[in-house]
Amino acid sequence: MKTQETLMLLAMAGSVASAGDPFTEEAASRGLDYTFTDHMFGYSALFVDFDMDGDPDLFAVGGDSGKVGLWENDGAGNFSDRAPQARIPGSTMYVAAASADFDNDGDPDLYLCNWFEPDVLLRNDGDFQFTDVTAEAGLGSDGPASSASWTDYDNDGWLDFYVSIWNLDGRAESLLYHNNGDGTFTDVALELGVQDPKSLAFQACFFDFDRDGDQELYTTNDKGYARGCDWPNRFFRNDGGVFADIGADSGAGICCNAMNVGVGDFDRNLYPDVFVTNTSEGNILLLNNGDGTYTDGSGATGTSPIAVGWAGQFLDYDNNAYQDLFVCDMSGPDKLWHNDGQWPVSDAAADMGVADANKSFSASYADADGDGDLDMVRTSNMNPLALYINHEGEHRRWLRVRTLGMSGHPTPGTMVEILDANGVRQYGEVIYNAGYKSQNELVIHFGLDDAASVARVEIAWPDGTTRVLEDVAVNQVILARYCAADVTDDGTIDVQDFFAFLDAFAADESWADWDANGILDSDDFFGFLNDLAGGCS
Repeated sequence: MKTQETLMLLAMAGSVASAGDPFTEEAASRGLDYTFTDHMFGYSALFVDFDMDGDPDLFAVGGDSGKVGLWENDGAGNFSDRAPQARIPGSTMYVAAASADFDNDGDPDLYLCNWFEPDVLLRNDGDFQFTDVTAEAGLGSDGPASSASWTDYDNDGWLDFYVSIWNLDGRAESLLYHNNGDGTFTDVALELGVQDPKSLAFQACFFDFDRDGDQELYTTNDKGYARGCDWPNRFFRNDGGVFADIGADSGAGICCNAMNVGVGDFDRNLYPDVFVTNTSEGNILLLNNGDGTYTDGSGATGTSPIAVGWAGQFLDYDNNAYQDLFVCDMSGPDKLWHNDGQWPVSDAAADMGVADANKSFSASYADADGDGDLDMVRTSNMNPLALYINHEGEHRRWLRVRTLGMSGHPTPGTMVEILDANGVRQYGEVIYNAGYKSQNELVIHFGLDDAASVARVEIAWPDGTTRVLEDVAVNQVILARYCAADVTDDGTIDVQDFFAFLDAFAADESWADWDANGILDSDDFFGFLNDLAGGCS
C-alpha cells in the first residue's frame, strides 16, 4: 500500500506512550569522563569498533583544550581511556569525526573535520594507536567542514567519503573524495556534479533509497528559508557511480533551515525514510513511497514539533518491532517519539529519562553493554558526555546482524530483511553516518516484540550476493560474512579456516551455529563444509 494511502488511516488512531523502565545516565560510572566546550554547531561522539572485537568503542571531539576522547569497551559497557596512547593530535578546531576502514586492512580509521583548519585523516595501526596520513592521502581541506560521511559510491570495494562544507563566505564547496585504492584520494565532486555550490551544508548521508544496490546521496543545507529556496536540500540518485539530481522529482529537495539526515523505516514499508531537523518551523519526516518519491509525513506522524533540532536518530529503543525517533533539541528538552504503529506518536522522552534540556547536538546509538537493546550517547555544549543505558528493551526479544563485506569491514548498502514468527517484516541497511555528526554501531538491530523465532533472514550485499537463513533463533547476534567460510577474515579460504571452525565447534562457540537456529549440531558442521567447498564468489 502506498504511503499516501496509509497516512490518513494511521493518523486516525492516536497513541499514548506507555511508561516503561527508563534509560539511566551512567557515563561517569562506566569510565566516561569528558566535557564538551562550546561551539555554535556542536560536536561528535561516535560508536566505532576500533579493535574489531565485536563490541562498540567510543570516540569524541570537542573537549577542553582540544582534547579528544577515545575509550575501549570491555564488552559489557565499561570503558577504559585509550586517548593518552592514541597519538591523535589535539585541536580546539575539531568539530566532527567519521570512521571507516579506508585502507582495507581490517580496522576502522578516523577522519577529523576541522573548522577553518585542515582536516585530518588518521590511520588505525591497532591497539588504539593512530598515525596522521593526511598529506600522503592527498587530503587536508580547510573547510569549514561541518561533517563527513563514508560510503562506497562506485562499489569498487574501497570506501569513499563526502565532506559537507558550511560555505558561508563562498570560498569552498562540499567534497566527494574517491578512494584510489592506494592510500590516496581524489576529489570528484565537481566531476560528478555533487559539490552543492554556494550552499551551507551541514550533513550528508549515503543510503540506497530505491534498493537497487548503490547508495544515493542526500545533503542538508542551512538557511533555505532565507534565500527563497535558493539553497534546498539536495538528493542525488546513484546510477552505477554516476549521480543525477532528483530532489525536485522525488519530493525530497525541501527548503528549510536543515541540519540532520536521519535514515530509517518509520512506517515499516521496507523502504528508507528520511528525517530532517529544522528550527521552529518544524522538523520534516519524509516517508519513502517505494516508487522513487517521498511524502511529507510530519503532520500525520506528529514528529514535527521542535524548537531547534539537530541530530535525529531512528532506533527501536523498546524492541517492539517499530522504529522510534530520538531528536536533539538545542533550545528545549530532547524528544523521543515512541512508535507503536499508530499515529500521531507521543513524546516518551520524559518518561524514559532522556528529556535533557541542555544544548544537545549529536546522538549515536549502539548496544554498548551487550544485552540486546540500544543504548545512546549524546553531546551537549558545556556539559559532560551523556551515556544512556537502556532498560526498557530488555523486556522484548531481538535479533542483531553483524555483516562483513569482501574487504573485511561492513559494506555500506548491505541490506538485511527479516520475517519473524508474528508475520512482521522488517528491513535494515548498513549506513555509516546517519544522524548529525553521528555514527552508530554498524550492526543491524531488529526488535522482535514477543516473536518466538525468525522465519527468514536474508542478507544482501550491494553486488547481489546473498545469504539466507531460516528458522533463526531470537536474542542473538548473527555474524554474516560476504565469503561465509572465510572465518579467519584473511580474504582466502584454506585449511586455517577449517581448523578455526573446528575449534569453535568443539568449544560450543555461538558463531559456529552455522544455521543460526540456536542448536549446535551436525547440520552446522556440514553447512560449513558446503560453504568451504563453494569458495568465495
